[in-house]
Amino acid sequence: MNPMMKRSLFLLLTASLLTPASALAAQPATSTSSVKAIATSEVAAQAANAKLSKDAAYQKALVFAKLPDGMKLDNTYFRSGDAWRSFPEWTFSWSKKKGEDDGSLYITVSVDANTGGLTTYSRSTDRDSVNTTKISREAAQKKADQFLKQANAQKAELVKLYERDQAAQKPPLGVTVFHNFHYVRYVDGIPFPDNGVDITVDGNGMITSYSLNWSDSVNFAKSGNLIDEKAALEAFKQGTKAKMAYLLPWENQNQDNQKPVLVYRNPFLNYLDAKSGKLVNSSLEEWKDTEPEAVSESKLPALHSGSQMTQDEAYAFAQKILPLSGYQLRNASYNESSYRGNRPVWNLQLEKKDKNADARQAYCEIDAISGDVLSFSNDVHHMLSEKADTVSKSKTASLKKAALDTLRKWSPTYASDLYYVNENSGDNAKNPGGSNSSYYQFQRFVNGVQAASGGASVTIDNETGEVTSYYVNVGSETYPKALPDHISADQAADAWLKEAEPELVYISEPIAPEDQKKADGAVPRNAKLVYRMSVTPADASYVLDAASGGWIAESTGKPYTLHRETPTDIAGNPAEDALLLMYQYDAISIKDGKLMPELPISRGEMIDMLIITLNQGKISPLAYESRAASYADVAKSSKYFASVENAVDRGLLDKSAKNLNPDQKITRAELADMLVRALGYRTLASHNDMFTTKMTDIANNKLRGPIIIINSLGIMPAEQNLFQPDEEVSRADAALAFSRFLEKRAELVEKQNLNRY
Repeated sequence: MNPMMKRSLFLLLTASLLTPASALAAQPATSTSSVKAIATSEVAAQAANAKLSKDAAYQKALVFAKLPDGMKLDNTYFRSGDAWRSFPEWTFSWSKKKGEDDGSLYITVSVDANTGGLTTYSRSTDRDSVNTTKISREAAQKKADQFLKQANAQKAELVKLYERDQAAQKPPLGVTVFHNFHYVRYVDGIPFPDNGVDITVDGNGMITSYSLNWSDSVNFAKSGNLIDEKAALEAFKQGTKAKMAYLLPWENQNQDNQKPVLVYRNPFLNYLDAKSGKLVNSSLEEWKDTEPEAVSESKLPALHSGSQMTQDEAYAFAQKILPLSGYQLRNASYNESSYRGNRPVWNLQLEKKDKNADARQAYCEIDAISGDVLSFSNDVHHMLSEKADTVSKSKTASLKKAALDTLRKWSPTYASDLYYVNENSGDNAKNPGGSNSSYYQFQRFVNGVQAASGGASVTIDNETGEVTSYYVNVGSETYPKALPDHISADQAADAWLKEAEPELVYISEPIAPEDQKKADGAVPRNAKLVYRMSVTPADASYVLDAASGGWIAESTGKPYTLHRETPTDIAGNPAEDALLLMYQYDAISIKDGKLMPELPISRGEMIDMLIITLNQGKISPLAYESRAASYADVAKSSKYFASVENAVDRGLLDKSAKNLNPDQKITRAELADMLVRALGYRTLASHNDMFTTKMTDIANNKLRGPIIIINSLGIMPAEQNLFQPDEEVSRADAALAFSRFLEKRAELVEKQNLNRY
């Protein structure tokens, strides 16, 4: 089943129960789905009460599915309405197995069980979606607009394409292209992001997915008497504080010698009530700018000292510290170097037998050196309670104190590094899932700054005060003894404010716990008018480097260009589009606003472009940080290091050479060889004597084979039968060759796909 079909309260009924009789009659007996029946009487009743029967819904679905010959109905599903998607839904899934001329095909269609309108559509195949001409984004949008009007004309009038949070689209590099479009519902000209439509169009112009997220039972606040954008901006300026935090770049989190970076993240975590002008949190409650509360103001002594605990000592210790009366050890394991700071840890599984009930299980992890409890849980599961949201303030304070006391008692070594975070997120110290428990979250701080990893959580039963779940984690990364020089919080706030502007939107108010339990979708929703700060969109998540004051990519920790300069010297150049492509993917750099199309391109620049293409637009420098350099003149500090090492792995470069000379200008012959290798024709090209050609200046060239192949493919032409193999390649000529390479590569991949089936 397509992942997008996994939804809350998505209830599966057996195909034999729900598959339309007309469909079953048309299929041979062997095509009946093997899905087992798990339907409940409640679900069956909801399906029976839907305005559209399964047969009527099936006929509606067929209109949208447009099934090609050979498709087989696999499964039928019914999903009742819920608080998030209020409409009930019939879903039908078809498949066609791999044939001689094409790949397997899967189509899923969902329709509103009351109106018959399309709610979800998915079409996928195990073949790549390859098209040598690749439909433009503008043309793809027209396809999406047309499909939306056909699928749901009424709602098409209520939505608009929303691109405020989208960065400028780069031209696609890969042979598989998808264009994604996000439509948002508007009410009185104001966006309501909680409702909308998502449509995906592939490179061939085919709709591959459609998803409707909508609720017709929303009460929208009146849009009169609101503060204006200017007042909203001033309120955000006055109420927003930038706070430092340590960051571990995503691509470095599994590397050794992790080095946290000190940053200022996006500080606009709050909303502004558009009527009162007051800051509110994500739950639309009053924003409380409280400081984190230390679990312990000072270092606490360890629970254990001396030699590492043995298994028996760890078990006895756990019984002494934890609520394990009557529990017996069932299983134990020892980890010499836990991921929690590379510490030795005992893992214990315990059991408590009861004559009148099933045995109870408990689990814990104990630091073998310090005795700190790293995790604890038991198998007590509390069902949803009608009283789950009625915990008094005094009781909440008591439970919070119990959580703090537990951390100090069970994990004293870490207590002084842990802080209780404020409740502005709207989900701390709440009842998870509406259960009769309270959940308290803590974060690790180093040098007074939130650490890149580490924290703790404590879950406590509201009625008994029993700790039912406990978890502590400290990262393995190391930190300096003191904060480095950095820009101030005010400077950071100013930098973020320059990249943000207030946006008036409708936001849904939180759903009450008792309403979350309703499965029929009959939950009235209220939407409130708020301002949010929309920051400059980008194609990568970015943060402000506290040391330099510049923007860096969150994934790599490397400098990030938030506003790309427009080149002034390529307008009208035959290679204008190709040069822009190379510039947008950082294969060539700009200087004083100029790309200098006649400047010879370097070997390093061309390798960079090829590797970026072969990696679908991305290359991770951090993935090669622990690797020895393949060439003496391309050290780890080189901007080309990651691309060069990736090229070596792909067989694009000669590994026997001592030096690469990345700044040396590339020749036409060398470029031809590099492109042929990238196309996968290295072995073929090595047979120089098997090729004939009219070119007169490559007879004795050692790269004769690659030159002839690349010329015959039309990627690098020869004028008057002269290839000029030793000539340097300008940026413009390299860009044109690269553009042709992309087109030819797409054609070759398409042919390979056809030959696979």
